[in-house]
Amino acid sequence: MDLRSALSIDPKNQTTQDAMRTLLTKTAEEASTKSPSVSALLVQSCSSTAHETESPATHNLANPDYRSRFEAAQRLAVLSKDSKIALQISRERGYQLLFTSFVSLRKKEGELPAPSLQVALLRILAHVCAAVTEFSGKTSPENNTKEMIAVGILESINNTNLNLILGQMDFASSAVAADMLSSLVLYCLPLMASNKNLQKSAVLIVGSFIRMLDSPLTPQDLGVACMNGLVKSIGDASSAITFFSSPSYYITVLSLVTSPHTKLGPLVPVALARFLEYLDETSSEKAKEALFVCISNWLEGSTQGDKTRGLLALSAVFMARVEIGTSMLVKDGVLESMMDIVEFESDEIQLATLNVLSNACSNQQCRTIISQRCIPYLKSLLTNKSAKLKTLAAAILIKIMFTDKEVESQLVRSTDSFTDHFSTIIQDDISDFNLKLNALESLVYLTTKPFHKEKVANSPRLLTALFSMIKKTEDRSAHYAIASIISNLVGYRRRLTDEEQQLQSLKKVAGEMPASNDESDSRNDESVVNKRIASVIKSGGIPALILAAKSSSPSTREVVSLSFVAMSTPKQSRGILIQQAAIPALLSLTQPSDTPTALYAAHSLAKIAITNDPNVAFNGSRAQSLIKPLLALLSSQHELQQFEGLLALTNLASMPSPDPRALLVSLNSLPIIENLQFSDNIMIRRAATELICNLLFDPVVFEKYANPETAANRLKIMIALSDVEDDLPTRKAASGALAIISSHPPAAAFLMEAHPRVVEVLVGLIKGEDDWEIVHRGIEVLKNCTEEEAVAKKLASNEEVVEMLQVLTKADIKEVRDGAVHTVKNLMQWKLL
Repeated sequence: MDLRSALSIDPKNQTTQDAMRTLLTKTAEEASTKSPSVSALLVQSCSSTAHETESPATHNLANPDYRSRFEAAQRLAVLSKDSKIALQISRERGYQLLFTSFVSLRKKEGELPAPSLQVALLRILAHVCAAVTEFSGKTSPENNTKEMIAVGILESINNTNLNLILGQMDFASSAVAADMLSSLVLYCLPLMASNKNLQKSAVLIVGSFIRMLDSPLTPQDLGVACMNGLVKSIGDASSAITFFSSPSYYITVLSLVTSPHTKLGPLVPVALARFLEYLDETSSEKAKEALFVCISNWLEGSTQGDKTRGLLALSAVFMARVEIGTSMLVKDGVLESMMDIVEFESDEIQLATLNVLSNACSNQQCRTIISQRCIPYLKSLLTNKSAKLKTLAAAILIKIMFTDKEVESQLVRSTDSFTDHFSTIIQDDISDFNLKLNALESLVYLTTKPFHKEKVANSPRLLTALFSMIKKTEDRSAHYAIASIISNLVGYRRRLTDEEQQLQSLKKVAGEMPASNDESDSRNDESVVNKRIASVIKSGGIPALILAAKSSSPSTREVVSLSFVAMSTPKQSRGILIQQAAIPALLSLTQPSDTPTALYAAHSLAKIAITNDPNVAFNGSRAQSLIKPLLALLSSQHELQQFEGLLALTNLASMPSPDPRALLVSLNSLPIIENLQFSDNIMIRRAATELICNLLFDPVVFEKYANPETAANRLKIMIALSDVEDDLPTRKAASGALAIISSHPPAAAFLMEAHPRVVEVLVGLIKGEDDWEIVHRGIEVLKNCTEEEAVAKKLASNEEVVEMLQVLTKADIKEVRDGAVHTVKNLMQWKLL
């Protein structure tokens, strides 16, 4: 590639010329050292030959020069995925060459899809923009450079090149371009107050998104790309205020609720929610008023299209911010106007009206006024020929029924048929997807009731249809609904605290308990729930939950985690969870770690880890990946999570490999575990002691219990726990720990001085009134302590010790007998017997 052809990209642009000269010099230097050259690839990608510039016809892969550029660009597109390479390109001012070359190609070639040189250049440019707009939160020379580059790219946007960059034929490229431009706008938002050029470019970009969304000629995929770009571009309070202050902006977005493109309508509430979250109270009020005026005008319009648009826009506002939707619906005359002669309207308007009512039911105030005004109309639709109207009306009635006892009493006989109706819709492959969503949402409500839990759980065909549905759609609402239905089916009755049980007993005595109580219903008994869990697993519930666990929705992930906790409660289902690959899904749910979802997922992992051999179930590094989530359970406010977390960690700490123990100790877990030895809950105190006993095989922990500088209080606690009343397992664990510690001679000597009652406690162990395992542990401590003469003297001076040793040399249990014989020999060695 010669200098003349390289500099022919844009001979009038001095900045481009300087950048190219710099790159050519760097390329020559890199070529002389034969090192891989990003600069050389960049020069080759952006440099057109004189022959190429003469005719657009030569811009195809059959042309050797053009193909050479294309291959270089393709390679650089792959390399620039690495942010370090992308930043290298940006620092060498390569973004200017890329930008100029890409725009030049679009002018000459028109818009070409991949594989083409222009698409490869766009991808490189997108990678560069992604690298420079990556937020680090720190002030540094590198970040200052990134800012300068981002500003430079954004400032170069004008009307002419913006249309070329966005395009409208190659939807994949348009999506890349829209994301790139919106990322630049978002990154530069804090700088716009002091930079009018940035403001101008941002307004051009946002305006371009709006114009494309407003055009009926814009294809669906391009519309989605523009909507996503718009949502990203409105990224602070100032830009959100601008949006709601510009009628052409918010009216265009609201109008998309009636777009023929099915992917655009659902994005409207997402966009509104994003924009509204940036506003303070004053700005939010202004935005609410602007939205209401727009929606009211449509509702009062003379055409069916206007009224439908107004209703669906109001529904979108409810989905975006329920309190704003509520403030609109409760205004004088709004609901009355909606419901006036609604039964004589077209199905389209009735469906739009029902959508508003359905979304409004998430608010108590709205449920009340809907219950007062709309019940007769909703009940009349239950016999309507339209499956859509019937389904949505039934769904609304169910929502109202759960908060209005009078409505519940009126409809109690109908709910059985409701379940059958929704079941039919879900199992029907032909049913409209939105219809299925309404059926799913209704089943979420119904399956909170014991009768419907049993009805759904005992319908294998319905369960199979539900679980297969989650595989066929990426819709977040469907995933959440199905996960919620599973959670309702497999959930156990909440355990009452002691105080709650006492209060319930008092209410029963006073006759204040309700006649029917779902919580006390026998269909919520543990044995019945276990059968429902088995039914859900048999029908494919575990793979369905694993798919739902991949959702980006925090609510869905939390419900999935809760479901897994319930499904891992029966011991017989824990092995199935492992076999069906639930462990990786649960581990993914433990991140981020500071959420309820993470605790629920960790709790499920704990249940699985308690009863399965860790050497089989968690081989390799899998055991270590469980340590952090399980450790988090120990700091939970729920005692069951603490207890089962301790048991699971105890099991992992028993593995032959030292790695799980070492990792647990390295996470500063010992103080947490030791603190739980003081729990008022006997089970937690016992489990914590058992875990410490296993951790003593780790050198760091052993040192803390064997070193006099750190062991004093720890040994006192272990000695005390070796003598607790009515808690044999805790005595076993604590005395086992003493046996391990005393195997180190200096520690054995210190042990005998750690507690004034130590000899008395040891005598209590070897008397064996409770268990031979306790006796064995006591003998081991005595054997270890008599290895040193000074310690042996103290023990030999106690008549009970000597007497019991003589008795135990004839014990039936070999380990005890051998230990006693060894101890006696030690005493004889020191001539103490």
